[in-house]
Amino acid sequence: MTGKIAITLPQQQIATARQAVAEGRAPSVSEYISQAIARRAADEELAATLATVHAGGGSPTSADRAWARHALGLDGAQEGPWSLDVQDEAWKLAG
Repeated sequence: MTGKIAITLPQQQIATARQAVAEGRAPSVSEYISQAIARRAADEELAATLATVHAGGGSPTSADRAWARHALGLDGAQEGPWSLDVQDEAWKLAG
């Protein structure tokens, strides 16, 4: 079921939506905006879920991080220019 509403947008956003339609990335301006709203709703749902998880369990421990590195095959080997410093719990540029 759909409904019709009137909204006011900045000209640049209107141009962006129309360009997406012209380039075939969206079937219509309405669908482009609908997808943007759906994406925003999904982002908000994810943020709420992560907040709930974080509040319930706290931050990952060093053991949690070690398990994740092992599960991802990153234990003992440094992949790329970034590494996770488990003690500082921060990503750092290697070297």
